[in-house]
Amino acid sequence: MELLTPKPDESLQFFVNVMGMTESARQADSVYLRGWDDYEHHTLKLTASKTSGMGHMAFARAANRRSNGASPR
Repeated sequence: MELLTPKPDESLQFFVNVMGMTESARQADSVYLRGWDDYEHHTLKLTASKTSGMGHMAFARAANRRSNGASPR
């Protein structure tokens, strides 16, 4: 998930100090964070922006898993 924030430093402090996330990378105006024992590179991307909002959201799905026999799209 990417969150857009007009207060990037305050948002980063919240997710690190309150939520217990750790910084895994930085790129331009974005900071990548991950949760404890997370196997992915990052769980959350904070991006500095003029307004707050969601920049991107995605869900993982199991490959080749079909519960109703339908073919994949």
